[in-house]
Amino acid sequence: MLKDIIKATETLKNQGYNPIQGTVISRDMTNKDNFLTISKGQKEGIKKNMIVLSTDGVIGRVVEVDTNSSEVQLLSGEDARVNSVAATLKENKKVLGIIRGYDQEEKGFLLSDINEKVEIGSTVITSGLGGVYPAGLEVGKITSAKYNQNVTSNTYSVKPSADFVNITEVIIILNEQKTKVEMNSTF
Repeated sequence: MLKDIIKATETLKNQGYNPIQGTVISRDMTNKDNFLTISKGQKEGIKKNMIVLSTDGVIGRVVEVDTNSSEVQLLSGEDARVNSVAATLKENKKVLGIIRGYDQEEKGFLLSDINEKVEIGSTVITSGLGGVYPAGLEVGKITSAKYNQNVTSNTYSVKPSADFVNITEVIIILNEQKTKVEMNSTF
């Protein structure tokens, strides 16, 4: 696990980010929004809305910061308003959509507002639009589609890249987010 964290941190540094590693010190899965408390806080430069990753992809954002710890709201929470993420495809950055919430039964995200058909297995990444999540961070892979005949958009199920159940180590991105959709490489 430590080897994976170091490798992911180096990859992010090579992409121009300033990542630091943290440890999960507690977890509240009793409420619908799923929160983690991590071992980094104001002393390490953590601020509200900073993005948090596992070694496999985006897991959430910082919502509360104390001196020595921070609270992270996971994307696997049920509140679609809070957990909306502007997304695109690694294979075709012209395709844009929005991750709207997490289906607890299916253990996956819903990707909606896609105005064209995309292939099952496509990799979903953050687009950088919306100003919260930087471009190019992996979210998951498309596993199924629901095509709407009378509507101009389609909805897809996305299996998360990150394991939201077994998070023990995290990476927090400290610097200002990149917002360019045309980022060359992904994490």
